[in-house]
Amino acid sequence: MTQSKNDEDDRDVVIKQIKYRKDYLSADKKTALSAEGSFFEVGDIVKHEGAPEDEVAQIITFSINWETQDIIAHTSRGEARISYLYKP
Repeated sequence: MTQSKNDEDDRDVVIKQIKYRKDYLSADKKTALSAEGSFFEVGDIVKHEGAPEDEVAQIITFSINWETQDIIAHTSRGEARISYLYKP
């Protein structure tokens, strides 16, 4: 089976539309940037999407989930991906 030039061009268009979003963690693990563009630091007071409005937590440290490549915030209330956190 041979592919036409048009098939290859169509596949290139689809590949170019894929956007990779990634969280970033500083080398000292004190600051993190979510894929959505939110910046967090150790000590920040944050809320979790879907949590009760009066429930807040303080970031204690960050770690990396090597399997998913997500940055995890360890807080005074537990842990969560930074993509689900926001500042009040």
